[in-house]
Amino acid sequence: MKKIIFALALLMIGSSAFAQHRRKKKKTSFSHAFGGSYVVYTEADNAAAGQDLASVLNYTPRFNFYRVPKKDIVASIGTDVELGFNFSSYNNVAYTNFTYQIPVILSLNFGHAAHPDSKSGFGGFVGAGYNFHSKTFQISPAERKNLMLKGIVVQGGLRFMMQGRSATLKVSYTKSSYDLTKLGGIGDYNLNILSLGISTNIGEY
Repeated sequence: MKKIIFALALLMIGSSAFAQHRRKKKKTSFSHAFGGSYVVYTEADNAAAGQDLASVLNYTPRFNFYRVPKKDIVASIGTDVELGFNFSSYNNVAYTNFTYQIPVILSLNFGHAAHPDSKSGFGGFVGAGYNFHSKTFQISPAERKNLMLKGIVVQGGLRFMMQGRSATLKVSYTKSSYDLTKLGGIGDYNLNILSLGISTNIGEY
């Protein structure tokens, strides 16, 4: 996992530097946003595992590597880092544990905030990639287990001006490949991740 974080950090640093170097030609650029998300873990056996939710902060940097000439249509690669806490219950007792995710996502962006020089008032994006999501399961009042949930992630959203600020509304869904039967009695199917969020696009639009 440390190698993944290190590689993503190098990617973002290198992408930002390269984008600044090529900015005059308008072929590449760097965009980012900061906000919060509400996470729902779906398809868990609530009778055994409890209802699991999470509240997180998210930072979304992306390297815009191709722009359709004279259009606000951009292809990008980036991530959607989330850090926060997941809330679960066991026998009607609430528990709080740390959670995070680091996906790698390819996206198609259009309209508002598709790139730093966009002048459109409304836009959006769609994307897909692979997600690494860390979650702690409360097995019993005295026992917890941290797992790395991995799987394909798809996401989409809208970008627009709101009260003089550039904003993004997004939704993402991860189909986890982790089989919960490995935890013993929690469920006989996978745990998937639904995230709903709002963020501020950093920059002037």
